[in-house]
Amino acid sequence: MPDPHPTQRAVARPRPSLVLRQVLATARTILRIAAALPRQERLTAAVAGLTGAARDRTTFAYLARWPDDIRGSALDRPAQHYRMRIVSNLGDMLPLRNGDAASAYASSLATLRNRAAPARDRAVALAWLFHIVGDMHQPLHAGTWLSWQYPKTDRIGSIAYVRTSRGSAAVSLHEFWDDAADRPGSDLTGADALAAALARRFPRDRLPELARRPADFDVWTDESALLARRVAYQNGDLITGVTPRAAPILAPRYVETARSVSERRLAVAGQRLADILEATLRE
Repeated sequence: MPDPHPTQRAVARPRPSLVLRQVLATARTILRIAAALPRQERLTAAVAGLTGAARDRTTFAYLARWPDDIRGSALDRPAQHYRMRIVSNLGDMLPLRNGDAASAYASSLATLRNRAAPARDRAVALAWLFHIVGDMHQPLHAGTWLSWQYPKTDRIGSIAYVRTSRGSAAVSLHEFWDDAADRPGSDLTGADALAAALARRFPRDRLPELARRPADFDVWTDESALLARRVAYQNGDLITGVTPRAAPILAPRYVETARSVSERRLAVAGQRLADILEATLRE
């Protein structure tokens, strides 16, 4: 039977070559904007000697970590890395919010959309957009624990200590979760290996979360806060130490679950970031 709406079908399903051209155009725009980024000494060193796709991938990676690389400088904005709420039961009575990630995300989007904005400002906004989307998909950038042990909260896990195995160094729970998906090797080698693994394991059609609005900050933080409560803090059953010396050893199952959850959140964040950038920067 002839298709009664051939034009609509063509619009709904653009040819792969057209989609690829759009993606490449967005990538070129990102690279052009990133060139104006201040304090990019680490990025410059990382791409030295690289060409083509390898140079572009490394530029993207260092663009995402730029807000960490400038910590302690005049450009540092520590509160933009999180937007936390109390996820223990006491949070129902104390619906507090702390952190500037939400406002920084909104202002970064606005600056990036403004083609008349100074090149430096757009580059900084782009780096923060990359970083905030990634950060806010991780549970301990959205949820913190309040209890008798941590009467002023555990500061999103930054003053709660754990060990991954007997004899291992104590780390904060926040650091553990930030690194849960890491692969062996250098930053770039590990990142490349992780990206390849996530692309195979989590194609778009296996991520139903993507059906939600990709640019909605509250959607991601609600997801992450729920994971903080149920998975990171185990609904209050997780035992942590208030000092590195008192850090308990995490159960192997907890470590594996953290890796699995972190990998999925990275995959979702990457896809949402791509959608946001495509919608914001399409020329």
